[in-house]
Amino acid sequence: MLPLVWVGWFGDMVEWITPFRLTQSTIMVHIAVAHSAFNVFNTFVFLPIIGWLEAVVVKLVPAKPQDVIAEPVVLEEHLLNTPVIAMDQARREIIRMAKAAKDAVNQAIGGLDENDRRKLQSALETEDAIDNFQYEITLYLAALSRRELSKELAVELPVLLHTVNDLERVGDHAVNITEIAERK
Repeated sequence: MLPLVWVGWFGDMVEWITPFRLTQSTIMVHIAVAHSAFNVFNTFVFLPIIGWLEAVVVKLVPAKPQDVIAEPVVLEEHLLNTPVIAMDQARREIIRMAKAAKDAVNQAIGGLDENDRRKLQSALETEDAIDNFQYEITLYLAALSRRELSKELAVELPVLLHTVNDLERVGDHAVNITEIAERK
């Protein structure tokens, strides 16, 4: 594309494609056509080599540990005064914990299948975050249980506590898979 610009052919091509002569009132049309032509040209050039480019980027940029925040972010003490909102925030963090547990297991299985030590290490780091989630969410729910709760919330609270513990066990299974992979 750059050679076309340097030689001056790009402007001629835009002029040829555009149904109007270049005037002050049609300049925006010419800019839009030039922009579209540039994007179409780049698509044709890079689409066939996208797989190769991905492989190069994966090799050059090492995989980072999971972007899981190692601690809950929405469990705020002042929300305990409003149990409905506090319970909703706990549910949100449990969902984040579930995603982290799923990622840990997927990383561990991927590390086992591909013999990839980075994935195994990432699974272990994610499991550490899961442990932290369990601790923080359990403390928060315990503090919430000491408040006056509606019947529905009082029934849901133990379910959430069990869910947190179950998700932590899923994280432990990721560690078990990692240990199996290391023995392999």
